[in-house]
Amino acid sequence: MNEHSIINLLHIFLFFPALCYLYYLGLKKRLNSTICRILLAVAIIGILYHAFLIKQRLDTKETNYIWVNLIHILIVFPLFLYIGYKCEGIKRPFLEMLLILAFSALGYHAFNFIRYN
Repeated sequence: MNEHSIINLLHIFLFFPALCYLYYLGLKKRLNSTICRILLAVAIIGILYHAFLIKQRLDTKETNYIWVNLIHILIVFPLFLYIGYKCEGIKRPFLEMLLILAFSALGYHAFNFIRYN
């Protein structure tokens, strides 16, 4: 199993359910401060990690997947930062965006896993 298959499986079986669960907790107003702090930490670490990957890819001139890193830095992690910062009183459109991201990730990664394995 290659690196891309592992990334696909992580997104299908870990990140998709986690995002759906966050949506559910936000909808029921059950997000607690611990979950919000974890979400903030994930967002900050994720931004740094994807920024590092962009720099690494630019240095080696392998720019095929920079768009994936940019989506994470410009869309996914800012949403995590907002939800983690607000914690209580998150407006429903932001929760809906979280669910859209969850199903987008599921579709994209399931398609790629089936296609390349």
